[in-house]
Amino acid sequence: SDFSKVALDYVQQQIQPLEDSYSHVSLSQKLADDFTGIEKGRFDAVILNSVVQYFPSIDYLIEVLKGAVNSLTKGGFLFVGDVRSLPLLETFHTATKFDRASDSLTIDKLRQQVKTAVKQEEELVIDPAFFLALREYIPEIKQVQIQLKPGDYQNELTKFRYDVILHVGQEVCATVTPEWLDYDQEGLNLSAIKRILLDKKPEVVGIKHIPNARLQEEVTLVQELDDFRKLETVGQLRKILQEKKHIGVEPDNLWNLKDELPYSVHITWSGTGGNGCYDAIFIRNESACDSQRVIPNLEATVPIKAWSAYANNPLKQESNRHLVSQLSSFLKTKLPEYMVPSALVILETLPLTPNGKVDRFALPAPDGKITREHKYVAPRTTIELQLTQIWSEVLNLTSVGVQDNFFELGGHSLNAVRLMSNIKQQFQINLPLATLFQSPTIEQLASLLGSSVNTQNPILVGIKTSGNQPPLFCIHPVGGNVLCYAELARHLAQDYPVYGLQSLGLDGQQQPLTSVEEMASHYIEAIKPIQPQGPLHLIGWSMGGVIAYEMAQQLQAKNTPVALLTLIDSYAPTVMRKPSEIDQAMIVNQLAQDLGGLYGQELDISHETLRQLEHPMQVKHLFEQGKQQGIFPSDIEIEQMRSLWEVFQANMMANSHYQPKAYPGSLLLINASQTSPAVIEDPTHGWGSLVLGDIQTHTITGDHYTIMKAPQVEGLTAELNNYLLNK
Repeated sequence: SDFSKVALDYVQQQIQPLEDSYSHVSLSQKLADDFTGIEKGRFDAVILNSVVQYFPSIDYLIEVLKGAVNSLTKGGFLFVGDVRSLPLLETFHTATKFDRASDSLTIDKLRQQVKTAVKQEEELVIDPAFFLALREYIPEIKQVQIQLKPGDYQNELTKFRYDVILHVGQEVCATVTPEWLDYDQEGLNLSAIKRILLDKKPEVVGIKHIPNARLQEEVTLVQELDDFRKLETVGQLRKILQEKKHIGVEPDNLWNLKDELPYSVHITWSGTGGNGCYDAIFIRNESACDSQRVIPNLEATVPIKAWSAYANNPLKQESNRHLVSQLSSFLKTKLPEYMVPSALVILETLPLTPNGKVDRFALPAPDGKITREHKYVAPRTTIELQLTQIWSEVLNLTSVGVQDNFFELGGHSLNAVRLMSNIKQQFQINLPLATLFQSPTIEQLASLLGSSVNTQNPILVGIKTSGNQPPLFCIHPVGGNVLCYAELARHLAQDYPVYGLQSLGLDGQQQPLTSVEEMASHYIEAIKPIQPQGPLHLIGWSMGGVIAYEMAQQLQAKNTPVALLTLIDSYAPTVMRKPSEIDQAMIVNQLAQDLGGLYGQELDISHETLRQLEHPMQVKHLFEQGKQQGIFPSDIEIEQMRSLWEVFQANMMANSHYQPKAYPGSLLLINASQTSPAVIEDPTHGWGSLVLGDIQTHTITGDHYTIMKAPQVEGLTAELNNYLLNK
């Protein structure tokens, strides 16, 4: 089941040709807590994988789990995957904020940023202890397994998430409570653990409080940040951390012992060892315990608490955001403009002095949507004032300063289209979207508009032009523009300049290129003024990866070395499930899916509805539906989107007709953890059969679109930075 009709329609289209093989599959458009029509005990297994973080509250999750348990037969199980850990929430936000912070940022400001990020967390984050407490509330749950995520790579998924298996209806496994050893008290390490298993040959042994190597850096960071020594800046903290040694055991090293020794290995969350620890149980294969399926016995270590204590409350945060917006609008109708607050802060209670008065010194700093490391600068000229009004309207923000960065305020490509359209109406100048890379502030745009402006839309765009290392060239996805690389560029190592290569035709004055080979050839010529010789560094997200691959092919044929070929969640056309004929309705439907993914809101448009319309009406239908569903601004005109549509259409056709050849070099492949249903399953996304050199593969938590946005993009750039540092 799924609440999205678009997703269900797509699945239905895929299984229809398979006929009898999937005749037992039924699809239902329902919310997660709607189990009407599903009989009790109907299923052997229910899977909720990487979805509960999007639930509005812990109470909603409980209702879903109750319904799921009721639908399971005796001996069935409920798998809840990719659960975000509440005990590690502060650690997660501390690590991400620290990674993004400049050396000059003060420690107090970093602490405030972390506190704000935890408070404003928009996803449901759950304490593992909740699932143990759940047995008291849902007695049908007999056994609980809480497992770390497997994988020898380190990212947000393996560090900060866990899986849960709830066994329902009867004791499906024997449980065992082993004799426990304490990792620190016994002075253990990996070698000592192996020696115990080899020499003493225990039937069952458990080891508590094993330091998790995946998290030692992050846990040390939190400890240092909590230490109120006289540290003033992040730069000072970084120097201290560089001197620290991180000692821990990689969970996969313990799991791998099953291949060396006659033991099964169970690794689970540690309820008593702190956030950077886990527990492990070893069961000898020849033991009495091994004669039947055995799982570790997990018991709640503390009294059962109120449900609200086991999770954050994203629904409340959403309500607070609406309240702030409504209150701001209300105040504008009642107060002079100069008296309208520039920021509103929601507090549980007002801090008071011992005399019962408001303690102004204890009030937190404003946590408005605009968080600045610089002072607010008001408009000083007529052009700046006009641009400020446009930005405020387009970005739905108040008090935009002339030195605020468009991308840091949440600007994206649709905002940029609307922004440039409004600028054209106001100033009669048609600026390319990529202008925002060179002039991302009102101050810079005003200076540009006051001078002689080049309105041509170049192929090569300077995203970040400073740095001493070889430049990184990022190739556009199917949409044609390179605004999608803005956040990636901000988090990449500072010494690397970043340039984007965007499609011809975005300005509506040139015809788009129609083949991947032609695009690759043009882009190779475009980068020569910046880097006339190799070795070159190429990066491509989505279709950009396909073009980057062809560029590498053509460069190798010319004996120009390629030092880096990075494909970000890019699929070889050979693994795409393509129909025998691609019509315009399919392309319009794909554009709807692309827009929905980019802006986090599904654009519900039926492929069958589109096929019944004439070609010009298909695009118009998409446009009108986008406006109705809030993806397109209500005042945007279809002509503003026409060139984007023409580029998208040309790129889609070029990608579908491309036939990649074998590549003799190496490849860095960074994939999203959530794969597309439109492709054949392949961990290398189809490149494994084409690339003759080494393929390094990394997985980032998120889907095709979210990995390019904060916070997931930070994991992506961490992998890329690490590769660049060690290559």
